[in-house]
Amino acid sequence: MTTLNKTGTQVDDSVGQRIEHAGERLVEIKNDVARSVGTRVKSLGALIEDHPFAALAIGVGIGYLAARVLHR
Repeated sequence: MTTLNKTGTQVDDSVGQRIEHAGERLVEIKNDVARSVGTRVKSLGALIEDHPFAALAIGVGIGYLAARVLHR
């Protein structure tokens, strides 16, 4: 019975370590995505500042198309 408990504890430790590693990896992925999105939002903001009328026209066009699709 003692051998079974030791083996069970070893399996529990292994599963726990794998879960902990997966959690750490998810945090790394989240941070990478957040940095990437932040960079893209900043570049989009700069693009809108450089071309405000084109950005406005695109926004109006997308709004019009969305209204047409949702109205149906």
